[in-house]
Amino acid sequence: MNDQLTAIYTELLLMKEELQSRLFEYSCFQVSTSPQAAINHKQKATLIYHIKEELQDVLLALSKIEDGTFGYCEETGAPIPLSKLAVLPTARTANDFLYSVQFEKKHFLCGNQLISNMIRRCMNNSASPIKSV
Repeated sequence: MNDQLTAIYTELLLMKEELQSRLFEYSCFQVSTSPQAAINHKQKATLIYHIKEELQDVLLALSKIEDGTFGYCEETGAPIPLSKLAVLPTARTANDFLYSVQFEKKHFLCGNQLISNMIRRCMNNSASPIKSV
């Protein structure tokens, strides 16, 4: 394994550890019957979903490094430069580096609310309900 791939592997291991820690942290729900608790429960459920998705991407990337298939586009089979993968190590295709694809992944609409707003509020421990956009 070359130095650049080793650095990516190490970064992915750190990401895995951080995501597992956050998943454990947000999985510890406190039971409450208040309306605000229901909103917080939905926010946490959404956050947990996204953490699990990201963790799966990290685990897949680690697996690909270990079996020697890391760095190849899943759609075309073409190699993806390690310089790009150093920026986005969980990329699975060459298209993952397009801004529009990343924007759609991180800011898609769920009903009338942006998921990114829910995550931001949950991370900031805000007590105010999410407003529709």
